[in-house]
Amino acid sequence: MFNEYIGCEDMTEDTLLLATIRMNNDFALVSVRCILNSPNYDEEVYRTRNVYYFFHLQSLLTACGNITSAFFNPKPYSSINPDTRRYDGGIYRRIEESARRFRDQYGITRERYNLIFQKEMRNTVIHSNERIIEHNGRLGDFNIIDHTTPQTVIDEILGTPHLRTIDLRTMRYYTYDRRKRQIMISLHELERQLVDLQRAMGEAGN
Repeated sequence: MFNEYIGCEDMTEDTLLLATIRMNNDFALVSVRCILNSPNYDEEVYRTRNVYYFFHLQSLLTACGNITSAFFNPKPYSSINPDTRRYDGGIYRRIEESARRFRDQYGITRERYNLIFQKEMRNTVIHSNERIIEHNGRLGDFNIIDHTTPQTVIDEILGTPHLRTIDLRTMRYYTYDRRKRQIMISLHELERQLVDLQRAMGEAGN
């Protein structure tokens, strides 16, 4: 098997899975740092600042979801045998065993990385069309709050269900679950957890 980036002679199931986790951690750090540290963006690429911020937010949440799947075994229907197109208990057990092995080896717990493993935070992105229908279209999306935003607008955005909101004053991300409960995370704290996970597992490719 050839993989130029991994560059590992011992190309096993574990080395490939670990490389995938580490790469997704790198992807997540790139995106969260673009949100936190870059007030300027390439208008030819992103067109508007909303596209810039929510592109990186979606990339961030997707990478966190991929990391979560590697450490916590997915539902059985994720273990479909590509040859038979049926659920394969053997594949599921192997996924479960590797997830448990990696958690034990690197000291991974839901409590230690509670923001990386925040499933509800990602669900709004994955099921945004369902949320719009469930709320009968009466909710906003892709909101950015900053120091120029009028207080009445801030109160409206944070006081009623909105799909996705980034507050650049506090660097917090807000969303709602399907029961209209608000979810808020600190992007600074999420970055800290990603850095901690990177240190715990080593740099990608090593």
